[in-house]
Amino acid sequence: MTDVLFVMREKMLSFIEEHEAQEAKELIQKNLGFPLPDVRHDYMAVKLFIRPEDIFTVTDKDGKEVKFYLPETSRCWDKFRNCGALVMSMGEGCGDASFRAGDFIVIPRNEGVQVNYYGYVLHFLKYDKIYAVIKEPDKIEKR
Repeated sequence: MTDVLFVMREKMLSFIEEHEAQEAKELIQKNLGFPLPDVRHDYMAVKLFIRPEDIFTVTDKDGKEVKFYLPETSRCWDKFRNCGALVMSMGEGCGDASFRAGDFIVIPRNEGVQVNYYGYVLHFLKYDKIYAVIKEPDKIEKR
């Protein structure tokens, strides 16, 4: 079983190219509006994926835009059910990880520590605990 997990981890590849790594970090920091946490050792900080407030916008027959919003209870539910997360920063001990800041990953929800950081839900955990690198975090949810 260990060999299978090792092979699976070896096949995980980052969607962020090495030359894009610094740009990805700067983009995350700019969009969120706060400094990225300075993580130590083999830990990383990830931002849990929470669905946006507005689901979609339609135009009515009079040409007026109408927005549909996700109920607050649904967004709160995401804080406890979602296992998709954005990698924000990684400690120096994560050097052999095959993913980078800016990648979306699948994390175990019962590992690490969950905190509020500048009003966002962050999860701190060891980098070798992740399950997969993914493209679409809105397509995955813990059952």
